[in-house]
Amino acid sequence: MMRRLTRLGLTILLLNALSLPAAQASAGEAPTAAAAQGVVRGVRRDGVDRFQGLPYAAPPTGARRWAAPAPPVAWDGVRDASAAGPRCPQTGRPDTRSTTEDCLTLNIARPSAPASAPRAVLVYVHGGAAVSGAANDHDGAALARDGDIVVVSVNYRLGALGFMTHPAFAAEDAGGRAGNYGVMDVAAALGWVRDNIAAFGGDPARVTLAGESAGGTVICSLLAGPEAGRLFRAAIVSSDDCLHDVDDLTTAVGRGLETARALGCEGAADPVACLRDRPVEAILAAGGFAAPHFGGRGAPDAAALDRIVRGGRAPIPVIVGATREEGRIGGPAFLGYDHAGYRAWLRRLVDEASAARIEAAYPYPAEVGSQAAAEVISRILTDSGMRGFGGCATLALAQAAAAHGPTWLYEFADVDPPMWDAGPWRLGAAHSAELAYLWPDGGAFAGQSARFDEDQLALALRMRRRWGAFVRTLSPNAPGLADWRPLDAAPTALVFQPTGDAVAPTQALAQAHRCDLWRSMPWIMDRGEG
Repeated sequence: MMRRLTRLGLTILLLNALSLPAAQASAGEAPTAAAAQGVVRGVRRDGVDRFQGLPYAAPPTGARRWAAPAPPVAWDGVRDASAAGPRCPQTGRPDTRSTTEDCLTLNIARPSAPASAPRAVLVYVHGGAAVSGAANDHDGAALARDGDIVVVSVNYRLGALGFMTHPAFAAEDAGGRAGNYGVMDVAAALGWVRDNIAAFGGDPARVTLAGESAGGTVICSLLAGPEAGRLFRAAIVSSDDCLHDVDDLTTAVGRGLETARALGCEGAADPVACLRDRPVEAILAAGGFAAPHFGGRGAPDAAALDRIVRGGRAPIPVIVGATREEGRIGGPAFLGYDHAGYRAWLRRLVDEASAARIEAAYPYPAEVGSQAAAEVISRILTDSGMRGFGGCATLALAQAAAAHGPTWLYEFADVDPPMWDAGPWRLGAAHSAELAYLWPDGGAFAGQSARFDEDQLALALRMRRRWGAFVRTLSPNAPGLADWRPLDAAPTALVFQPTGDAVAPTQALAQAHRCDLWRSMPWIMDRGEG
């Protein structure tokens, strides 16, 4: 597949890449590896080899925009893999904005030290509400080093480019597929890993798929599909319950038609051509909610959840968890609310009788002054799981998964992490607080661990060792760590905290998050923003 190389040149390249097991290089040398598309040269630093910006699919541009990912194109010579690829198109801060559609790349981190056998592999899907984020936000060096695994982080299409559904797209696709392009991208990345990871020292038969928030939503879709058990053998779903931040097909098509209308393609003779002709900037400006379409919307869909956790296959071991105070990430949006604003917000979500019951369980804490509404609403956001993360939603997912296979439940409970910017609002163990503990090197969390105290550094190491053990052995237990039992063996969760990990009965978590109340509430699909 590497064209126009002389036989001698090709021999030299392959010898350089493969002369040591799993393409290892000697100390100080740039590591190389031979992927199916060509030879790549990475970088070695701090005991970890990194190969970055590796294309796992063809650029989704032109006729490939809003289409299933196509195989990557081969290259000649040695490809430089020392820098991450561009982010998929997204708005945001100046340093994270992107309009580059040629973005379907992945990054690999592995321990530099040779191994006696191929290492198990963690494939990570970033979060970001399906509209932001990138593989290079998550530097896998620490996880690779402390877990003795190969870590792969993946870019996938976001926003309307990743999840827009339109009848014209389905008509064009041979399988009638439309939308969920971001999910298809991650499946393609898993296929690339299966075919290529051995060249990087990884074991294609021992792949675990992990993700947080929107990344967890993507994993839920893949758990329900043919990829589970075939392209990955286990999963870690963090801060996502699989059911809230998704659309059913009807809702997804409706959103797609709205986007087409906003882009001036509603009445076009060829809406697909019209949409593909629109500049990326216009598509980003059209904005809109982005999510996979799967299952039901508007009521708890037990059948959809059963498909996710069972999928008609052999049981897949899973870790499920969230942070203790997930909803505090949304608190700042409600700092301007007063008591009347709190009551009006509730009544926008549920009927009068339900609102009165919630108010009785979550009284307005006037004693905290101007933050009162934000405090009580953030607790409701956490406990109810209306955003699909934390509280009773996480517990429901874990219990459903445990009915079909080995499932471990956790709660991240460091309520005073130091990496949040100081301000009037305490974020605490809010949504995404655990990420700096797992991904302390480079990326979005670079340097944050320098602010950890000794106990927090120890907590971070324990978490990385847990994840590494699960990837290697399908159990998150390892010597020197507290015993963490699966839910089918004991109805307990592991609570990650700086003072030492603790075991908590699931009933205690249910009581702390008032799950009896929320199980009796209407299915709240409103996202709860101000």
